[in-house]
Amino acid sequence: MTLTADPAVSVAERVRERLRREAADPSREPDRAAQIARSEVRRHNDFALARGLRPVDDEAACVRQVLATVSGFGALQVYLDDPSVEEEAKRLEAAKRQAAAMRQAASTPVRTEDVYVLQNVDEAALRAALEVYSSELPQAIARKKEERRA
Repeated sequence: MTLTADPAVSVAERVRERLRREAADPSREPDRAAQIARSEVRRHNDFALARGLRPVDDEAACVRQVLATVSGFGALQVYLDDPSVEEEAKRLEAAKRQAAAMRQAASTPVRTEDVYVLQNVDEAALRAALEVYSSELPQAIARKKEERRA
């Protein structure tokens, strides 16, 4: 039995060896991998207590760490299992999609006939308003002048 400074490292090595020896795939047989990890953590503690070495204090945490190392994403597995990290990842993904949509909208060419129609609508409305205003303006000025004289 090889022992390192971190018991989880030596336990993970032994779990890997047992999984290979028993031809067990931890991604297909997670219960079997967890059972092997638990037995290896207990074995480590028995060995450590008999030899006066450092035992594993939190067996459940060590099993999770070993399983993350053997079948998960190692040190990242803790973050992948954390629901708050998942929510943050979803928020960032939504922001990334929104930024991509904004970039696409900014780079999408505008059809000139659409712009021309919009310009004509605006121009036509403006001309109509000016015509009404200009036709009524002289009459309005004349009324004001008469009101002032009276």
